[in-house]
Amino acid sequence: LQTLFRVVLPNIRWGLLYGIALTTARAIGEIGAVYIVSGVLKGQTETATFGGGCFWCTEAVYQQLCGVKSVTSGYSGGSVPQPTYEQVCSKRTGHAEVVQVVFDPRQIGYADVLEVFFHTHDPTTVDRQGNDVGPQYRSVIFYHDEAQRHAAERVKQSLQSAFKAPIVT
Repeated sequence: LQTLFRVVLPNIRWGLLYGIALTTARAIGEIGAVYIVSGVLKGQTETATFGGGCFWCTEAVYQQLCGVKSVTSGYSGGSVPQPTYEQVCSKRTGHAEVVQVVFDPRQIGYADVLEVFFHTHDPTTVDRQGNDVGPQYRSVIFYHDEAQRHAAERVKQSLQSAFKAPIVT
């Protein structure tokens, strides 16, 4: 599969990619989560942080992309330092399940990483992805600088016509 993604990714249908991610995530199972700490790998890398429902599903998608160096699942956007899974599920910490993607911008651009994000979950539902319901499953982008914020706004606006409902990310 990894070779297929690296060669065919520009032509693959996003629904198929999402289906493969779900299958991979189910195979991984619930192992636990780590709290994401800011940082990048040495060298020419950038970091993107997204919440799009279950982080295992999202992580599985990004791990297959050429140019992605690492993907870490965790929580972001809340008020409790280093929350546990149980605390996040209580819906009282304000955290979202997220993935932090470290990528080589010479191989895959931030706009491409954003497009994968928007096409591998439903960005039109509030606090829900499929059967997963709650604020921890919200669609959210945690930008790392103003350039990422502007890029996220541009990509979101350019993709709105691909969805029947408004994007709530």
